[in-house]
Amino acid sequence: MNVHQLPTQANQDLGQRSWFRANQLYFDASKTKYVLIEEQQSHEQKMLDLTLTDEELERVQSTMFLGLCIDEHLLWKRAPSELYAMNAAKYT
Repeated sequence: MNVHQLPTQANQDLGQRSWFRANQLYFDASKTKYVLIEEQQSHEQKMLDLTLTDEELERVQSTMFLGLCIDEHLLWKRAPSELYAMNAAKYT
């Protein structure tokens, strides 16, 4: 599958609401975002039109997953400001 086919296939997969309901999975489209993993050398901003329950999903450059910050280049780094905020919250 190439990048041009990805939005169509992803929207078809996201549209399988009967499978989600059967497995008691519910999505809040306003809280659902996606990260497009790319090579570090890529400077071109690709946008995919992904929708869930007729709402367009927002693309983000990084997200928290199981306590780790994952960015679009799979550099499992945390921004210094995130680390400071996290540690400041623990000790105040």
